[in-house]
Amino acid sequence: MNLRILAGRYAKAFMENADSKHYSKLLEEQKKIKKLFAENSELLKYLSSDITKNEAKEEVFNQIAKNTDNPNLWNGLFTIITQKKRERYILYILFEIEKILFIKLDKLNMTLYLARDHKQKTIDIITKHFEKELSKKIIVDIVIQPELIGGFIAVVGGTLIDGSIKNKLENFKIS
Repeated sequence: MNLRILAGRYAKAFMENADSKHYSKLLEEQKKIKKLFAENSELLKYLSSDITKNEAKEEVFNQIAKNTDNPNLWNGLFTIITQKKRERYILYILFEIEKILFIKLDKLNMTLYLARDHKQKTIDIITKHFEKELSKKIIVDIVIQPELIGGFIAVVGGTLIDGSIKNKLENFKIS
């Protein structure tokens, strides 16, 4: 089965059980959980292992769910994932949940890659510019990448805008 279809089915089932009043909070929780798994590959390997007992997996998932405002909803998802042995697909499922939440909240996600930390005012100016251009509220994720030298790269709504010094230097070198 296609991985996007599989992940989409789990995400859809998750969202059918979610209360629309909690969508914003669910998005925050989803981002934290996604970050936890993305930054801890060993945890993902542990949960995906056939050697790890389901009880141990459930205990880890319970600890994660316990730190949310919607523990029953997250535990329901994690329980089904464990029963169906789909733990290795958790990041894909979380990504699909995020996509649905952004649609339901009528927002876009923008990943803003910067060479260094910037004042919030600078980030707000960039964000407001994109919100005006796209006529949508934007939620920003900041990623620091010193190799950009300066400027930024913005990925929003599937579009990449590269305003980095690194890109300008590479284009100058080609000409």
